[in-house]
Amino acid sequence: MIRLSQIVAFFILAPLYFQVFSYCPFRLPYLYCFICPLRYLWSGIRGFVLLVALGLNIRKDLFCAHLCPFGTVQVFLSKISPKKISLPKFFYNFKYVSVILIVLVIAITKVAQLPNHRFTALSLSQVFIAKGKGVLFGAFVLSMAASIFNYRCFFNILCPITASNRILQKVISSFKALTGKGR
Repeated sequence: MIRLSQIVAFFILAPLYFQVFSYCPFRLPYLYCFICPLRYLWSGIRGFVLLVALGLNIRKDLFCAHLCPFGTVQVFLSKISPKKISLPKFFYNFKYVSVILIVLVIAITKVAQLPNHRFTALSLSQVFIAKGKGVLFGAFVLSMAASIFNYRCFFNILCPITASNRILQKVISSFKALTGKGR
């Protein structure tokens, strides 16, 4: 069922998310906002939106279930076909790979800003960006299309916010277990 909050959030947040694709000078949008020379609206609020999303997701995935524009599109897509398929369990770990790739891209970019490592890191990041754009875009489109037959496929398989949230939840529960506050 589509929630009113999803529809409202879609019309408010989707233009911000999709604006990045029309203005981004980099081949992989979202990852390089912190070094972007254009500095438009998304680059200013990206970190805030990520923190809000992670904060709202600590309990019951509130951002993902009510506010995420990609989640809303997936819910609409899941209404197309009444026939649903289940994917093998190992697919659900791909979202952690997306987090690792994002961390690698950010680390390579940060190293590229150091004076002694500029050439090597820039070369590595350019190769990764040039080769990674098509693969990442293809995986995104494929997962959105798979949402027709598997409810919120992108959320379950590729979303880095979901993966970051799962990691954060495990850290919090481990901390509570260590301190004895989980009882």
